[in-house]
Amino acid sequence: MKHKSMRKPRSAALAVLLAACGTTTAVWADDEGMSRDQLDKTLEALVKGFYGTFDVSIDGSSKGMGGMVAYHIDYFSNGTGILSTTPKGPGIYGQPSDVPYGRVGFQPAISTNASGIGWRGSHSIPGTDTKFLIQIEANVGLTYSPGVQTGYTAQTNGTSGAIGLGNSFIGFGGADWGAVKVGHGVTPYKKSTDRLDPFAGMLGDMPTIMGNTGGDNRVEFNASMEHAIWYESPKYSGFSYDMLYSPGQNRTADADLNLAGQSSNCNGGNIPGSGNLLNICDDGGFDDAYSIDLKYETKNLYLTAAGELHRNVNRNSDGIGSNSPVYAQWMSEGDGVNPWLNWGLYDAVAAAYGAQGSCLAAANANNYYCLNATPEFQGDIANEWAFKVGGQYITDFGLTVDAIFESMHRNMPAALEWANERQRNGWWLAATQELGPADNINFGWAHAGKTPGDPAGQHNYNPQSTGDSADMFTFAYKHKLDKQLYWYANVAETVNHGNAHFDLGGGGHGIKTDCHDGTTQPIIDYTSAGNTTWGGCKPWGVSLGVNYKF
Repeated sequence: MKHKSMRKPRSAALAVLLAACGTTTAVWADDEGMSRDQLDKTLEALVKGFYGTFDVSIDGSSKGMGGMVAYHIDYFSNGTGILSTTPKGPGIYGQPSDVPYGRVGFQPAISTNASGIGWRGSHSIPGTDTKFLIQIEANVGLTYSPGVQTGYTAQTNGTSGAIGLGNSFIGFGGADWGAVKVGHGVTPYKKSTDRLDPFAGMLGDMPTIMGNTGGDNRVEFNASMEHAIWYESPKYSGFSYDMLYSPGQNRTADADLNLAGQSSNCNGGNIPGSGNLLNICDDGGFDDAYSIDLKYETKNLYLTAAGELHRNVNRNSDGIGSNSPVYAQWMSEGDGVNPWLNWGLYDAVAAAYGAQGSCLAAANANNYYCLNATPEFQGDIANEWAFKVGGQYITDFGLTVDAIFESMHRNMPAALEWANERQRNGWWLAATQELGPADNINFGWAHAGKTPGDPAGQHNYNPQSTGDSADMFTFAYKHKLDKQLYWYANVAETVNHGNAHFDLGGGGHGIKTDCHDGTTQPIIDYTSAGNTTWGGCKPWGVSLGVNYKF
């Protein structure tokens, strides 16, 4: 029996917690008729609803760019592309542009990884078996100040340390029929294979390769969707499924504006103009999204299949600064000749920088914009979709094996297929071996298969390369201190082949080690004045961290 002297402090604590959650008015509106026992039960239910993960690591990583050299490109004479005998000269403001610029070697860092807190609860609807469901999450910056999450290679208006980030929703659910939820949710495509990644939040976690169509810091098919509605089925003899729909909420015909309905970002997770591009959503903004999964689970076996579609993905910016011989030929045809280059927009922006008429005119040879930028594509808008199958088997001797096969596609216009880096297959294989009640070791390998093409924006793009692929290798040792707390040691490397430029940490790890050098010029361009990538980099890193869950 609870002592009466405890009731008043508990009521006070309940008031503080409810005020912190912003629910004081709703719960306390009829507090005059609430008994002390009811207050105790409400407090107990509220406290039980909180959960969270805190993960901090001390890292050291290198971009793996040793020996790389960039070459000039021939746009206007014969359209042959790279001039492999002529290294690039000094960039704008005297920065070297023939080799990676800045601190691209080993660098220490302290990182917050996939950390957040949340609260979930339910309210029984009288006379039915249905419950009203609510969940709200917030990410936590343990090693940095809360604010806009941005960097010199990618910008977003999303903030850290804000309530509503993560998996937040309201909905209705019942044991017999499942649940319908509306809010900001993890896609079924992502959720179906989350359990197959023993390195979640670490360097070299699964989404660095899997679900990543472009090989950079954004993982297109491993996301949480804003303004989404989804259904989660109950289990039927081990089977279950989930379905999600997210309307694009974009009135434009080419999905190049940020979304209506309180969103500050494009529908690809970045702000208009992210990455020093034009101030529109032409670097992956898309329209409607659909996601579905099917799962089967027993004591030792888990199997899943999942698919996801993004409609009308706008990638016109892939044309800016292309080093491809095809692009060089199109440029050499002259201003306004080739219909796949947006000369109208190019000349309009150049005019804002003081150019007179066409950027190709001799009078504009020294114009800042004409000297350092090229036209973006026109009409590079297509559906992107992905499909995968995966499985997990847990043996009776402490070994867990995870495997995934994934196929991603972009339905490009035929004339632009040479620039299609978004279509490929991928493989994931991981194994965890328990060494006892407190220790385990984890091995992982991911492979990104070859793509049909490449937009050729890399500083050192090689048009003769036909083997643009990547392999990632990851190892982690974990030691449990109790059921909620463990520490880990982690090492990983991504080996890019040809022009590929996959990073390290593109999934949930806080600090990304990518293939961008330290250039910070305001235009991405073929003279290396901008912070484009270097193909074939081999980023690697080590990490020592601690993870606590409650």
